[in-house]
Amino acid sequence: MAVAGRGPDLTSRRRQLATRLVGKQALYLVAIGVQALISAALIPVLTRALSRSDYGNIALVAASQQIATTVIALGLPGLVASWAADGPRRHLERGSVLPVLGLGLVSTVVAAASGSRIAVFVCLLGTLNAVASIVLTLVATRGLAAVWAALTVAIGPLSVSLAAAAALWTGSLTAYLLTWTVGVAVAVSVSLRWAPRDWFRRTAASLHRQRVTLSLPLAVSGAAAVALAMGDRLVIGATLGTAALAPYQASYAVGNLAALAGTALTNHWLPGLMRDEPTARRDQMLSVTALATAGALVAGPALLVLLPSSYQPQALWPVAAIAALSAVPQAWFLQTQARATHLGLTRYVGVAAFVATVATMVVTLVVAVTTRSYVLIAAVTPVAYAALAWFVRRRNHRPSATGGHDHHSAPTGGPGHRAVLVLLATVRWDYLWQRHQSIAVAAADRGSVVFVESQPRSLAQIVGHLLRRRGGELGPAPTPPPPAVRLVRPTPLSLFSAGAWARAQARRVVREAGRGASLDVVLYAPTPAYLRLAHELARHGARVTYDAVVDWSRAPAHWHPPRRAREAEIALPTEWRVVSDNPALASELEGVLHRPVPVVLPAADTAFLAHSWPDLMARDHVAGWFGAVREETDIDLLCALSRAGVRVQTIGPIETPAARQRLTAAGVECLPSVPVDELPRRIDHWRVAVLAYRGARAGTITPAKLVNALVGFRVAVRGIAVPASLAGFVTALPADDAAAVAALSDLVEDPGVLPHLPAEEVSWEGRLLQITGGTG
Repeated sequence: MAVAGRGPDLTSRRRQLATRLVGKQALYLVAIGVQALISAALIPVLTRALSRSDYGNIALVAASQQIATTVIALGLPGLVASWAADGPRRHLERGSVLPVLGLGLVSTVVAAASGSRIAVFVCLLGTLNAVASIVLTLVATRGLAAVWAALTVAIGPLSVSLAAAAALWTGSLTAYLLTWTVGVAVAVSVSLRWAPRDWFRRTAASLHRQRVTLSLPLAVSGAAAVALAMGDRLVIGATLGTAALAPYQASYAVGNLAALAGTALTNHWLPGLMRDEPTARRDQMLSVTALATAGALVAGPALLVLLPSSYQPQALWPVAAIAALSAVPQAWFLQTQARATHLGLTRYVGVAAFVATVATMVVTLVVAVTTRSYVLIAAVTPVAYAALAWFVRRRNHRPSATGGHDHHSAPTGGPGHRAVLVLLATVRWDYLWQRHQSIAVAAADRGSVVFVESQPRSLAQIVGHLLRRRGGELGPAPTPPPPAVRLVRPTPLSLFSAGAWARAQARRVVREAGRGASLDVVLYAPTPAYLRLAHELARHGARVTYDAVVDWSRAPAHWHPPRRAREAEIALPTEWRVVSDNPALASELEGVLHRPVPVVLPAADTAFLAHSWPDLMARDHVAGWFGAVREETDIDLLCALSRAGVRVQTIGPIETPAARQRLTAAGVECLPSVPVDELPRRIDHWRVAVLAYRGARAGTITPAKLVNALVGFRVAVRGIAVPASLAGFVTALPADDAAAVAALSDLVEDPGVLPHLPAEEVSWEGRLLQITGGTG
């Protein structure tokens, strides 16, 4: 089953996709640039219009309201980002903003009762910005860069500019705070246009408790992170006075623009950071490092222009430079925090951030009192961020984290043991959705998975892949792996230095698994690299299974089958388990291996089992093919059926432009691909699924999508090996195309009823145990 499609003009589509991605990043940068320009422009206005004491008070309010924002938001921005990245517990979204509004109202009332005018503004701004942060996170994770940019400018720079104008006009701190609050309120009211209505609907108190239990540590870690970033100003204001705070705040604000830009730009990669994608981590860190370096270099000249001479701007450059370079450790912490949130480690991050903040505040206080050095005070915070990021990263990569934090079922190794599955696959995760990915998802519910993506099997394969990429091959829109699945990307090292590659991979698997883990290896191709890795893991007690889903002796040459594959299969150790997904190949292997080869049938993905399928007779008169259209797909039959007047659709990538042209010329509707989780609702209007194959492998294929098809449709087959237990559920088509078209037309007209397939008998969880020989 495919999860991605290709168009006829691949180079053009890839260029369009790249243009859209660059455009989104440009919009983030535009918003950041506007924020930076306005913030820089306000510094000379406020430092000249207000006294040092009033300017210091503005700095204290800004720091305090940021802490209030993270506390009142109750950690929801982190949960919203995780929900958008398909994280767990999405059912908790309903009513999620109501506690935020309630806490904001209570805090404002308490502040008013205390008689503190400043505290009231801090609570009001904190409440408004808490709602804004939740909406902005959702907008960013949905990829609405233009909306995010517009709202960010309105809530931040525009509101503050109006406040500065009020201060300049009146010379009053109260006018500044009142105008700022009103401006943020108007912008936030506009932002609610993009907030789901469910966020404001009443829900059960038990769901509120579940959500708060999960999110409250995020609020603690968020508030601690803000206090970590702003604590130096709070300490200076409390110990040295607001007048002493003014020059420090002005210089730090100039350098801190780089850190603010890095934090905002991180929104672009947030879903990828949560899934721990190496590309997202690298791109985010490179971008932030470039911003930080530029900010440190520009800060000195900027201070000379922006600050009055009474502030001695030339002496403040080191402070601004440190503030700019602190963007790098902050970005590292944001990486680790995002991943920890997705893994469910919110409590650990909250405790770690709280401890780091307390320690940093104490150190900053000691440095401020003993040295009164702005440079030493500023240097404390970035060191603390780096230490905090290092600790959180270590926790993210501990074996218990890798194994998934939302799964509590006992692993196959017995009570108290973690189950670790190593899949030596022949596909990339984000290319075609097949048996490999389905098994990985099932195993992720029981422990952790190392999914080794298809490694190169020949030099010609490497060269061919590079040429296809240069030729404009468009990558798919993938179904992301669960948090418990770690991907091992393809590398030429597995071909040119198979032994060293296998030993390195085995060491990491064993180290991450930890003592007492139950290790299973499922092998899909008898290549030198995979066999060596399987042997290395077997030395550490792993159970190895060869899942023979491809008859390599009949595989097309462009699949780059392993050399002497049959000899390698015969040489498999007798203690390794051998299974197959179709009876024909299993029988053949039994003959050459001289041992039983059990048949483990395909199963149905959760998306198909959980979908509410309409009654067959209530659906459209459509026959369809879902999955990749390759050279072995019986395109002739699909075209003949369409020409006979039956509506035919395909959904999935089409291997060649010639095949797409043939299908469309015959009237077949070629639909773009979607992730596997979305596939059932896109095709539940079909009555019949056609699984027809041709070519050298016809009759030896048991498609992994067979049971998915049986769950949702009447299934017509030709050229596949159907296990005896499923033969009664399918309609076998005759070899003659005309007769097959007639049979299909009749089946579309009168499909009857769907076969009853009990979910517990056709799930991948059960199939996984059959493959590995586990007992559950």
